[in-house]
Amino acid sequence: MKIIGLVIFILSCSFSLLAQTDRFSDKDKIFFESQLTNYQDWLDSRGFGQVLTIDHIEVHPKMLTLFLDVKFERGDSASIAWDTLKASYAQLEFDSLEAAIYHYFTFLMEVPPSMATIEIYNSFGDRVPCFYKAIYVEDGQLSTEQAPCRDKETTFTIDFEDLPENKTRSIEEVEKDWGKKKAFNVIEGFCRDFFELREAEFDVIKRGSYLKFRVEGMRREILPLSFFGVLFGPARENLVVAVNFFDTDKGFMIHINTNGKFGSGLFVPRAGGYRPMEPDYAKELQKYTNKLGEEIRKEILK
Repeated sequence: MKIIGLVIFILSCSFSLLAQTDRFSDKDKIFFESQLTNYQDWLDSRGFGQVLTIDHIEVHPKMLTLFLDVKFERGDSASIAWDTLKASYAQLEFDSLEAAIYHYFTFLMEVPPSMATIEIYNSFGDRVPCFYKAIYVEDGQLSTEQAPCRDKETTFTIDFEDLPENKTRSIEEVEKDWGKKKAFNVIEGFCRDFFELREAEFDVIKRGSYLKFRVEGMRREILPLSFFGVLFGPARENLVVAVNFFDTDKGFMIHINTNGKFGSGLFVPRAGGYRPMEPDYAKELQKYTNKLGEEIRKEILK
């Protein structure tokens, strides 16, 4: 009900962990992670867990982001499941589904809404998401954002016999040495240098079954310089890149997914101020993804 949502909203503001500061600490992060099981239990108790599960959280100095996974690989199936859940909830409550899951999240985590965002995808890792929603507060109002398939992808293969180590070592030794761990070491090190040279912030989000990192603050790397860009400066560009490693008969394959957002060039946009690059700049994002993949391939073969 709206009253319940309002109470949760007020409590989340009043009893914030950040009553004395406006930045999250390591202690806050430990607390947030400890509450994830409680949040999933709440999703399950409300019937939301049939569609939504927690994937992970990201904690930045002034923003807490929860990533939820819709349990359907296909984008159309994810959309149908979400719409069905949303319609079912609307028959029972006055608040929207988005408001319910967002306000309980800020209540449980004890953070002000201005410092929390929820992003919902239909997949993480080696599948390409084709369902995306974001929920956040902007100018004191709950806002939502959605987009179709946002990821652009590129793939390349490396044969063991083409690696430089093959000149001084046997194929068997090279094959034993070049697994996922070494590939991710090379890719992470190269990408960190590559993007920091472009005065962007580089942050590894996840490293395990796949490598995922965020790049923030690039300018004039992906998007063309517009009329407004000439007046106010080029747009600020952010990327999230997921890298997967697959064995092949003669070597391995690297698969790269990227999705991008852009914001104002004059001031650093606040939460919700960035917009998806697709569909308007889908070609530019794909072109940049191809370029990044080629640079990584060259680094591996160097």
